[in-house]
Formats: sequence, structure tokens, C-alpha cells
Amino acid sequence: MKKSFKKASAIVLTMALIINSSVSVFAAKTTSSRYSGQIYSADLTINMDLPSNSSLIVRPYAKKQVLTAPMYFHNYNEASTVSGEDKISYMVGLAGYTCVATSASSTDPVKVAAKLPAGKTTKTITAKIELGEVQENEIMDSEEFQSSFVTVKSLAVTRLSKTSYDGSAGSAYTRNDDTTQIKVEPGMYLPYRITGSVNTSAKWASKDKIVIVPVFSIGIVIETVP
Repeated sequence: MKKSFKKASAIVLTMALIINSSVSVFAAKTTSSRYSGQIYSADLTINMDLPSNSSLIVRPYAKKQVLTAPMYFHNYNEASTVSGEDKISYMVGLAGYTCVATSASSTDPVKVAAKLPAGKTTKTITAKIELGEVQENEIMDSEEFQSSFVTVKSLAVTRLSKTSYDGSAGSAYTRNDDTTQIKVEPGMYLPYRITGSVNTSAKWASKDKIVIVPVFSIGIVIETVP
């Protein structure tokens, strides 16, 4: 019991440290629980890939207009079958996003919306941030990743932001009303992606740009193997 308590304390602290250092994509989760006891430096490790180099490619005239490479959260903890050992899972949710548009012309600005305007030439982009089904293996082929993706949670990007989220206390982002999370058990992968389209009837310029930063909530579940 003492071992589990110490480990849980260390991981909660580590999560806060990692979230603060990976400022581009994470929102810290708060907790009302208080932990006490000694934290050892060797325990300040979290066995999970946290994406920090996600990319969004907008191709206004390509068939697949908005593309993302395969991206995953991966829980590196091993699933133990030993009674009394810890089972460490992570909870991942869509906390929100920022969406910053740069326009080549102030008279023809880039916009983001829930759907494309029919019969108009407005420079409009639609986008959704999606969490997929938890799976045992990762798929690195981009086309297979997209074709096999099953959406479990989705957040539509419908508002522009003044600046991109940087993880600081004063950094604002559009918050998601849905606070539910997906459980990622030891050894499992949680895929995510950004999908959407652009208005191909618009007169796009080379300096038109939009940057979407997804903000994820990260939680932790410590269970004891029966």
C-alpha cells in the first residue's frame, strides 16, 4: 500500500511537470486530492508518449484537403497480472483548442466555420479534432490510419483565436463543454487526428494560413490488480 501511494503521488506530480514543459498541446487537470510523503527523483517519470509535434497540412485543391500524419497517445506501462501490483491507466479528453488565422489580405480574411458556405467564395476552412478507438497496435501508414480511424470523441473548430495556446496560466483557448475522457490502459494506443475541408471556390493566396492547436486534458487512474 505504501508503494502504491508513493507511486501515485509521483505520477501526479510528474504529469504537472510534463504538461508545463509541453506547452503547445496540453491543459493541466486540477484535483482536490492532497498527497503527502516523499517523492524520489527516480519516480519522476511518466510512461506515456505525449504528442508535441503534431502538424496540420492544408491543401486547398487536393482531394484530401486537410491531412494529418498518424498520431497517438501511447501508455508505456506494462499490464501486470500480479495481485497487489499497480495498474496505471491514463484518461485523455478534448479540453479545447486555439485556431489562429493569417490572411494575405485584410479585405478577404480566412475564416473557420462548422460548414463551408454554399455558393460563396469566402476563404473558409472547417476542421474537427477527433479521438479514436483505443487499440493494441499503432498504424504508421497514413492512408491506413485514416481509413481505419473510428471516431469516439469529436470537437468542431468553429472559433478563431487571437494567439495560439502556450500552456501558461494566462493563455486562453476555446474550451470544450464535453469533459468526458477516454481510458488508455497499459500498453494501449489512443489515436487522434484533425480532419476537415476548405472552400475551393475561394481565391486562396500563398500567405493564407491557419494554425490549430488541440488542447488535451490528461488524467490518471491507479488501480490494484486483484
